[in-house]
Amino acid sequence: MEEYPNQSDNPYSYVWPFTQAMAGTIDLFGIRNGRIGAEYADDVQDRLDALELYWNPNKDPKGYDSYVRPPYGGGGDIFYDDNEWIGLELIQLYRMTGDQQFLGRARQIFDLVVHGWDDDPSHPKPGGVFWTQAPWSDDRNTVSNAPGAELGLHLYQLTDDNERKQYYLSWSKRMYDWVNEYLQAPNELYWDHVNIDGTITKWIFTYNQGTMIGVNVLLYEITEEESYLTEAEKIADRAQNTSAKKTVFLKKTWHLARFSSKTYSCYRKLKITLNISRLCRNMLMKFGKMPGIQRQTSLIGTMVRPIYFNNLLSCRLMHHLPGSDQTMLT
Repeated sequence: MEEYPNQSDNPYSYVWPFTQAMAGTIDLFGIRNGRIGAEYADDVQDRLDALELYWNPNKDPKGYDSYVRPPYGGGGDIFYDDNEWIGLELIQLYRMTGDQQFLGRARQIFDLVVHGWDDDPSHPKPGGVFWTQAPWSDDRNTVSNAPGAELGLHLYQLTDDNERKQYYLSWSKRMYDWVNEYLQAPNELYWDHVNIDGTITKWIFTYNQGTMIGVNVLLYEITEEESYLTEAEKIADRAQNTSAKKTVFLKKTWHLARFSSKTYSCYRKLKITLNISRLCRNMLMKFGKMPGIQRQTSLIGTMVRPIYFNNLLSCRLMHHLPGSDQTMLT
């Protein structure tokens, strides 16, 4: 089921619309750091229990099928973008609860995404993560690469082992660079996908702009290179200006709420990061004049953390501002 009312013979939801409902439940659970949302804890567990019905332990690497597996259904092909969204939701749950099982599963999903990289150098526009393992598609999409990069960058932030950190960072940058090289349009927005013959399907979807905003913000957090934050801001401006002209679109109106919410939440993420970056600069200008304190750009990263202690999630995460009772979901 992908639509309501159900227009298919399948009694259960496909995994991607199911996980969007799960994401909403997680957001409700996180309201006011759980003080208000605690009543949704059982609902979150219900979603997690149902999610396991899609998990395919027989694949190598393992991942979530597109439909429930036996005895409830016949399973389905693995879609890399579906798994990436799930991975990001599990990262959110890990940040909220500290439960290592969520982090462990997110790591498994990233390994699956890396497995989906096109390693055939004879293909036009070589590289990129395929959209699906299904035999009927060889597309390599913005949506199968940018959220994968976001997932890897979060794992970088949450990993202590230097070798693993470099694994996450290098693959994330590889996905990010591939999208920029082959799917950035002349207007500097992002097209949808590369076909196996090298031709490009030039749809412009809102969520593809949002995920690339998210990758740039995360790269800025990790590297403190202003160019990433500047690029995130430019993408947001370009997408908003284009949206105003009604040329950024979605294939079906029932996709609108699901995918536009991802884009606009990434806009909020960018806005918060810009505000914090500017606040830190002002603090550095002030404290940099004090004896014994050097005005170093690297201080920005360390000053962000106490103010904004939850690293920004790709599209949804709680942010509690110290000294207030305000928590924002982005």
